[in-house]
Amino acid sequence: MDLLTIMTWPLIACLTLPWLLVYLGLHVVQRQIIFVDLALAQVAALGTCAAMLAGCDLHSWQSYAWSPLSRSSAR
Repeated sequence: MDLLTIMTWPLIACLTLPWLLVYLGLHVVQRQIIFVDLALAQVAALGTCAAMLAGCDLHSWQSYAWSPLSRSSAR
């Protein structure tokens, strides 16, 4: 099979989806909808990444303690 034949639909998706997502994102910003739960999840993931970089075991209490610390420093 030709590479262009295989990659036709993924290429179309890559060219159209960003425009659609930008359009929907602008409507979210216009309506001033803030997704607090998504922001908190991202900050908790930041705390988990910081705990990993600090060398903590991911199932220890130290790694869970990093999440609120990163949340307070992100403000």
